[in-house]
Amino acid sequence: MPRASIPLPPQLDIPPETLVRRVALSCGARVAVPAAYKGSQGIYVESEDGWAWVMLDGGSLEVRGSSYAKRLARCLKEEFLNAYYYSGRGHIYLIYAGEESLTPEKSEGILRRLARKVAAENMAYLIAFSVVLSIAVYSVTGPLLAPITLAAIAIFAITVSPYFLPPLISHWRLGPDDRVTVLDISIPGRLYREVYPRLSRKKLAELKRRVWELLNAGMVDAEKVSSLLNLLFGAELPPRLLSVNVKTVDVQGALKRVSKAMGKSPPGRVYIYNVLLKNALSIGVGSNSALIVTSGLLVSLEEDELAAVMGHEESHLARGDILLFTLAASLEYAFRLYYFFIYNPVLLLNTWLMLGYLAATGTALFLLAKLLELRADVDVAHLGLGGQLADALVKVGYPVLLEEKSALRRLLEWLAWKPHPPLRYRVAAARSFAEKPPRRVWLTAVKLIVTGLLRAA
Repeated sequence: MPRASIPLPPQLDIPPETLVRRVALSCGARVAVPAAYKGSQGIYVESEDGWAWVMLDGGSLEVRGSSYAKRLARCLKEEFLNAYYYSGRGHIYLIYAGEESLTPEKSEGILRRLARKVAAENMAYLIAFSVVLSIAVYSVTGPLLAPITLAAIAIFAITVSPYFLPPLISHWRLGPDDRVTVLDISIPGRLYREVYPRLSRKKLAELKRRVWELLNAGMVDAEKVSSLLNLLFGAELPPRLLSVNVKTVDVQGALKRVSKAMGKSPPGRVYIYNVLLKNALSIGVGSNSALIVTSGLLVSLEEDELAAVMGHEESHLARGDILLFTLAASLEYAFRLYYFFIYNPVLLLNTWLMLGYLAATGTALFLLAKLLELRADVDVAHLGLGGQLADALVKVGYPVLLEEKSALRRLLEWLAWKPHPPLRYRVAAARSFAEKPPRRVWLTAVKLIVTGLLRAA
């Protein structure tokens, strides 16, 4: 019997049962009614092509039935993606994070763009940079001193990066008591498409400044925001069609809360990267560190979900994961040079042996990175925030959860040169700890990665 598990989109504004029935009727169904199947309640769907039964299972839908169940599952995924990416309304988000955030953003220079690509956007850039650096060091020092020199450079970079890298990547630094204010101006899609081409950087900065004055005066409402939009952008937006929501996010408070629960000191500096990308990035070790949070993450997450993400990053910092990974990579590099280049250089002539060695050690290093990610997740679950972490992961990577993967693709995802384990597995693991938090962090993380590999294989 065909079966599919489909995670529900975050922030669904109608009951899942109502959405399933609506999608089913638009997907060729003649009947879509509540019914029981093997003692569980769900929605029975019938069409000319067969039948399907849809059960709500926590944060997911389980679809079973005849061949029609596959078609219904595809229709549900398409609808859920539309709900995730586009709800029929456009949004203008204004982010306020201290006085610095009121200064108009300047155009980015080459150094800032390069820093973001290497450190925050794509792992491939960091790998390429590391390869180029290792070749350059080897060319200068030779095989004997290259591993020691590279390790020293890496430790120095880890030590000083919290001071110079976050200002390059991010837009604003949060003060110790600063809270972030998120103002969401929601506009019907048709009207938003007319306004969007007029959203110049200069006019948005002016809108942000004027709305801030209204916020301080406690006078923000749809009518006043509508007047500003019409004045600045030449739009015709009736107040009744606008929705204006204000949310205050205590990033520092969430970070201090989870750091205290872990018995650790919070990062010394916290920065905001003003993009809709949903991400958080920790730099450094222990209290000599910095945390970068994107505006997209603050827009999307609730307070406890944000605390779970902060806990994940704090775990990396408190346990010195970047140093541990650097040590492992440095030992591998030292062994490679000392054994193959000095002790037994004849093996360098065996191309297949060298390619196999590089593939095996590269995969092992990224499995270590995945283990550290799972351990950070377990640290969060240990605090009793497993369910909140799962919800945050769904909001951050929902489209990935809808992808159907064969057994081979699941295995390749584990073995891929990527630092994060499969998202679906992380969500399931975090949910499993929601009611019973784990006690042994490292042991649980090792069990998770072994179980994940065995199930994928």
